[in-house]
Amino acid sequence: MIKLTYNSKSRIKTTEKQAAPSAQPETETLVETVLSASQVSLAAGASAPSGDSGPPPHQVIKLGIDVHLDRYVVVRQIDGGAPQPPQRFSPRQFLEWVKKQTALAQQVYSCYEAGPFGYRLHRKLKELGITNYVIRPRDWDEYGKKVKTDKRDAKAMVLSLDRYVSGNTEAFCVVRVPTEAEEQARSRSRQRESLQKEKQRLAAQGRSHALYYGAHLEGAWWTGGLWKEMVVPPIVLELLEPLRRLIQALEQELKTLSQSLTDAAPKELPNPLIS
Repeated sequence: MIKLTYNSKSRIKTTEKQAAPSAQPETETLVETVLSASQVSLAAGASAPSGDSGPPPHQVIKLGIDVHLDRYVVVRQIDGGAPQPPQRFSPRQFLEWVKKQTALAQQVYSCYEAGPFGYRLHRKLKELGITNYVIRPRDWDEYGKKVKTDKRDAKAMVLSLDRYVSGNTEAFCVVRVPTEAEEQARSRSRQRESLQKEKQRLAAQGRSHALYYGAHLEGAWWTGGLWKEMVVPPIVLELLEPLRRLIQALEQELKTLSQSLTDAAPKELPNPLIS
């Protein structure tokens, strides 16, 4: 058995004290290395693109849209959950918001009623990768409350959209969306019909003026021959003259529009006998 004297113990303690300072710098260096590495890792994670975060968090998002000139009222349904409270957007705000929805789900569906605003919104939604349905307008008041609100209509639409996407094709009636060329041709045709009706209205108004003063007008009373041979009180001529100018201007516009429709029509119609 070895016994340590007081001097030996003192030398051992002195040796330990001398060794301790040399170990401290090595420990500090190791800690600094670990911290530096962790900071680099955090910086790399912060600069990583958000697209690397994995698949979208939801499978399906459905949107019921009640469209107006200056606002869109939207009800959203995520996966199989209950419809969320309605949200109101300006048209510009809605397009910014709906673009974000495409990053939140694997598939986004939407629907809105056909109306006076055409199919411009449908085409923009399609460009964003959204499956949109333009549907035939209907009364969404199923329980006869006789209270029409944008919020209720948007909610009813998203619930019908949910059933339609799930396979119930009778949930609503989908309107065929024309091509832009078809849409423009339809607008020209409708304008022609509108001008023709306006011409007929003005002609009838002229006959009404004549009847009021005991005169009777037949046929196209505004044309050259009939107009020159017309025998009516001076007040009737005074009332008819502006109507005559308007009708003649409409006839000129109708002639020009009819010619443009003829020029735009296909040169050869398909033969139904050729299969």
